[in-house]
Amino acid sequence: MPNCFAMGEAAGTAAAILAGKGSCQTRSIDVTTLQSRLVRQGAWLGDDINERYREEG
Repeated sequence: MPNCFAMGEAAGTAAAILAGKGSCQTRSIDVTTLQSRLVRQGAWLGDDINERYREEG
């Protein structure tokens, strides 16, 4: 179940980013933007990734 929750949060966040840009091209999502937003929302993406985006602020 936790994996399903995480995947749903990532999919919803990606959709929100794309909608904000007026796009529906899912392959155009900037992964670093998605990861950064997920970490700011409290998602755990692994120690290395979470540290990277916490340091950026």
